[in-house]
Amino acid sequence: MEEARQHPAISGSAENEASPEAREAARLRVVALQAFYVHAALYVVANVVMFTVNLVMGGPSWFLWPLLFWAAGLAIHAAEAYRLFPLFGTAWETRLMRRLLDDESRGRR
Repeated sequence: MEEARQHPAISGSAENEASPEAREAARLRVVALQAFYVHAALYVVANVVMFTVNLVMGGPSWFLWPLLFWAAGLAIHAAEAYRLFPLFGTAWETRLMRRLLDDESRGRR
């Protein structure tokens, strides 16, 4: 079996102390934060482009509508990435998994 690679930011002792579940949870958290940062960067770039196009073309400020609606989506993404409102957090996930596994073991779907 292939040995897992150690991330350079994690010391050997910290990795040995963490359970596989904790390491996987940390990895998923990093992935979620990276996705949010990419989303935020795309938001800024796209809205600068839309603002510039609107400024050059003239007319009413149409760029504000996508800016506002996209900002709402970005805010929801930020709340999820930073776990500000853990509606579907670890406890919920554990309860749901137990319920689904119990249903499967009883032959229900």
